[in-house]
Amino acid sequence: MTRQAGKLGRKMGVSEIGSKFKLSDYLVDPFPNVNPDSTFDGTCGATELGMLGNDQYGCCVWAGYVHTRMLNAWLAKEQPVGNINDTSVWPTEEQVVTSYFIYEGSPGGQPDPAYDNGADIGEALLWFMDNSIGPLGPLGGFAQVNDFGEMYEGAIQTFGVIYDGILVSQEMMNEFSAGQPWSSTATDWIGGHCAPHAYRSPKVGKAATWAQFEEFTWPNWQVTREEAYVLFTPEQMKAPGGVFNGVQVAKLEADIKALKGTL
Repeated sequence: MTRQAGKLGRKMGVSEIGSKFKLSDYLVDPFPNVNPDSTFDGTCGATELGMLGNDQYGCCVWAGYVHTRMLNAWLAKEQPVGNINDTSVWPTEEQVVTSYFIYEGSPGGQPDPAYDNGADIGEALLWFMDNSIGPLGPLGGFAQVNDFGEMYEGAIQTFGVIYDGILVSQEMMNEFSAGQPWSSTATDWIGGHCAPHAYRSPKVGKAATWAQFEEFTWPNWQVTREEAYVLFTPEQMKAPGGVFNGVQVAKLEADIKALKGTL
């Protein structure tokens, strides 16, 4: 099986803005311990996610954002699984690409290699809170979560698909194109990528990337992981009492708004 790896576009390094909102700072109580032998499947049985322009442009932060919201809506049974072509709910590839280039400053959001510079995840998340992508309304909020350990395991079991930033080596690009799992532990990084974490089991994980689900080994994850976020819808941020699934979302929202006022 031969596949074509797409473009990279997440700015490498942990986002300074994203790091200001750590999930652990907003928890009412610690997550319950997760059985290490348990499996989480946020793929929802889907086989196609849409490339959303990431084969041509470094808009992985945009594609990964749409995929995260899409998968979590399917997981919560808010939308039918596989309805990626329902343009009343999900943005078209053109809308995703235009949104990305608007963010990058290209006049009229026109695709232009001169403006295809990728994005910092934290800065993009702030932007998503104020901007729709086609019919997909603004993001409600976000919080950074440790990319390993009990906090991460609790987050993926509680909130679903995690919006992840990873590092990618040439060996991983080759593995993807050859239809092989990401197993390389080489660290000759060629760029940063956004690849939402959609599945975990004791043996392997799966990332949503380049329109598909790419299996990866845990040794690979240990060297490639770089940053991870829980995404909240506007409805979740307005939960009764200001708390959603043990997270003080009202306080989180106030802190994010306060930061916006200083930028």
